[in-house]
Amino acid sequence: MSIVIAVPNELKSELLNIAGKSGYPSALAMLRRGNPGELVIENQREAQEIINIARIQVLDALLKYPYWDDSEPTHVKEHEEMFQNVQMGIYEKTVYYIGSHFDVDSRT
Repeated sequence: MSIVIAVPNELKSELLNIAGKSGYPSALAMLRRGNPGELVIENQREAQEIINIARIQVLDALLKYPYWDDSEPTHVKEHEEMFQNVQMGIYEKTVYYIGSHFDVDSRT
């Protein structure tokens, strides 16, 4: 049974763009379903797959912006801003919308 989750158009577009650029065929097929402002997810596995795209973005940001943590002496403000854009952007939004409907692993 499909679950239709209303999401911001920008979020779905960003996920679709990442899936296309990264060559994730299953995720790309899922993200092409439905209208621009909705995710149509069939099951737990599909929900986790979309969450995993967001998790990968956070892990990538941790590697790109290692000096993001303002509690560390190596803190760089630009790293913090760039990391937070990913953390509070695609990651938290994806987890929020999908996690409201599915029990997913969102640990990074």
